[in-house]
Amino acid sequence: MVGTVVDSLAPTVFSSTVGAARAAAYARLHAVLDELDAVELDPCSDEEILTDWRERERLRCRLAAGEHAIITQVECRSLPYRHGARSAAVFASQLLRISPGEAHVRVRAAA
Repeated sequence: MVGTVVDSLAPTVFSSTVGAARAAAYARLHAVLDELDAVELDPCSDEEILTDWRERERLRCRLAAGEHAIITQVECRSLPYRHGARSAAVFASQLLRISPGEAHVRVRAAA
């Protein structure tokens, strides 16, 4: 079944105007993360390292909140079942290539 879910979906498909805007926003987000990750941490002060860690946590929380909305849409549209998965968690595990435990945690958090 793993092949069914992963192989049946193109990696990035945004065909609507709204989807194209989201694809552009994701591209910008990836570029900003690349820029952040390219900055050397060794010269930073202890306080700067701690500030960086807190800022990344703030971003992680924002990403999680957005993922909750996506999971809600996935479940409302019955996408797991339409793609041959028996649950949203199984679908998430296969589609995102994350562990089943992590997938269950994410789906539960979105409920």
